Amino acid sequence: LLEFQTNHPEQLSSFYVIEAEDKDKVKQYDIETFPTMLILSGEHIHLRLEGPQRKDNIISNLTNMINTQKNQLEL
Repeated sequence: LLEFQTNHPEQLSSFYVIEAEDKDKVKQYDIETFPTMLILSGEHIHLRLEGPQRKDNIISNLTNMINTQKNQLEL
């Protein structure tokens, strides 16, 4: 994530790690599997990846999400 953030600072401005012990957040976002990665804008979930992921899969999903958002803005 740090590498992606460095290469795309305007797309991923910040991120937070929420521990399993943070029961309120776990319940709020219905997290049952750890690790789970959520990309949020406000309360809207743009991307959800559950379980261990390879780096290339994370980058691919983030890139696809960004491209989809750009395409929607152009419409």
